[in-house]
Amino acid sequence: MNIHFGLLLLNVGILDKPLMKAAAWVLAAAAAGLYICGSLVDVDLWWHIAVGRWIIHHQALPSVDLWNYYSSGEPWRAYSWTSEVLYAWLEQAYGMSGLLACKAALSVLLAVSLCWSFSLIARDAVVGCIIGIVATSACYAHFVLRPQTVTWILFALVLMLGELVRRNGVKAIYLFGVLLVFAAWANTHLSAIVGICYLLVWVANFRDRPLNLRPVLFVFLAAVLGTLMTPYAGGEWLTLLGKFTHPLTHRNIVEFRAATFADYPAAFLILFLILLLRLVHERPSALELPTLAAGCMLAYGSLAVLKFLPYGAIALCALIARYWSVTSETFVEPQLPGLGEALMKLRGAVARLPSVAIVVLALIVVAEKTIELSQEIVRPGAFPEGAVTFLQEHGLEEQVSNVFGDGGYLIYRFSSADGNARHKVVLDGRTNVNADRVVEAYQEALYGRSNWKAYLDFGSGVVLWRSKWPLASILEEHPDWCRVYFDGGVSSGWSVFVRMDKLSQFGDLEPSLCKAAKEKPV
Repeated sequence: MNIHFGLLLLNVGILDKPLMKAAAWVLAAAAAGLYICGSLVDVDLWWHIAVGRWIIHHQALPSVDLWNYYSSGEPWRAYSWTSEVLYAWLEQAYGMSGLLACKAALSVLLAVSLCWSFSLIARDAVVGCIIGIVATSACYAHFVLRPQTVTWILFALVLMLGELVRRNGVKAIYLFGVLLVFAAWANTHLSAIVGICYLLVWVANFRDRPLNLRPVLFVFLAAVLGTLMTPYAGGEWLTLLGKFTHPLTHRNIVEFRAATFADYPAAFLILFLILLLRLVHERPSALELPTLAAGCMLAYGSLAVLKFLPYGAIALCALIARYWSVTSETFVEPQLPGLGEALMKLRGAVARLPSVAIVVLALIVVAEKTIELSQEIVRPGAFPEGAVTFLQEHGLEEQVSNVFGDGGYLIYRFSSADGNARHKVVLDGRTNVNADRVVEAYQEALYGRSNWKAYLDFGSGVVLWRSKWPLASILEEHPDWCRVYFDGGVSSGWSVFVRMDKLSQFGDLEPSLCKAAKEKPV
């Protein structure tokens, strides 16, 4: 009966009416968004929650650091306070399930925003949705529950507003939109400078001679004014200046290293760049050279610093959508040969797909992904849960020498429900907080270099380390250190080491894993 009823609806055209087409568009975008969503795995999430707890409890924003042992009292701004308050509230009210639901909702919002923005730029809902889905997939490896992810959505909105200004000129409603978007961006992350620079190039019409700078000036003023609408009154710009060189001085951190061909998003970025340059080669007049150059420069910067890859992918996809807008308006087969013609045929094939088929397929993907997420909320083995519990049970939390990536989780576990630190950490995931001398010593220990002891001197004789990294092997064989905790295998998990002269202070420790306690040093 249901099959016959569906066929009847299709025959009378109900399923292919605009409402069904809109539903197919939204569900296709939502399915792409959920596709990139996985369980909670980001190491920085935890210190964001601790900061959010402190803000909620004190009804204020911190102006100095409160969680790092060697930077306590130093100036620090919680520039991502909006996300931190949200994370803390969700964790308190709904636990880990609430955080995962937030991540899923964020993934859908990202995909819909990209599809919407590219549809407007391309003047074609089908093409915009295709480009948006591909761009969403390119963000897969970077998509975690952290404030920077929100800025990808804001970047899409910035491009959309820029396109409206470029087409229709400066209007109050557009400038107000720019103001609001950059106010949201400044209260979320320090990367607003990326959106401002790219927006200015986007709105400039380089075809005009002389160049009309009026829209550029108005948009710039609205964007900068938006960044000043924060509790710190734009003090985030000073924080940005302090972090400007971090991609160069913290190359050992994964997100600051250069991309390689092994990185999933880098492959997307390179393919986008090849596609764009090939299209421009077929029709050079479609894009202005400065606009194209700006997109390529952002792509290059993204490859140089891994964490910025999503911005580069979104920028290149926006240029492809803009190319489509220009070429499709005057499409004549001889003018758009080769790859452009192939893309036009692809667009036609997708447009001919029945809306009901897209809806059904998207619902299947959404349902399957929802079930998958409900079965694994937090990625097993992603955080040192057992090791930290061991530290707390044996009173070993004070001045633990830890890995950079685990510092945020230690802040979370060593803080009370109101965000106040019961024990401070030696090193945490906030690159603008850690003392330079601690970071330099950590880099020696990270790679097991000859001066590895320098970093451990900043601690109190307790080390929490990943078992697969060189320092764990060094300490295991060293007569002055005893391993008292070990989980997982050699290639995974964490180890806890205690200095031998400190071991006697903790009578309840069982040194069964300690070689130095069993063997006489040679």
